[in-house]
Amino acid sequence: MPDVPFEALVPVPRHRSEDQPDGRVTVLVPRFTGRWTSRWLLPLFARRELRLHLDELGSFVWRQCDGRTPVGEIAARLHARAGGERAEAGTRVMAFLRQLARSDSVTFLAPEHPVRDESS
Repeated sequence: MPDVPFEALVPVPRHRSEDQPDGRVTVLVPRFTGRWTSRWLLPLFARRELRLHLDELGSFVWRQCDGRTPVGEIAARLHARAGGERAEAGTRVMAFLRQLARSDSVTFLAPEHPVRDESS
């Protein structure tokens, strides 16, 4: 997807999550995904997954990852909710989503209609 800007990508969650009573989200990240490790190492642990507790803003962004909403729109929604500089909201959302992607908690889809460069 080299021609698609990050703001146009659509994040999709890859792990289950739980809503907490305080309104925050806990993402359930599997400890092991390989066949061998799941079979032999997983029984040694009390829980099958690691629990990633998100703060209020992280929980808001996680809930926006619905497989339909692009990163740019999520950033605009965060800006509308939290205020501050619009560019800062975009930077925070992109950094957070990249961190979730590194932990394999989200993946990204290209938009249905590619974004064209209007300067051509």
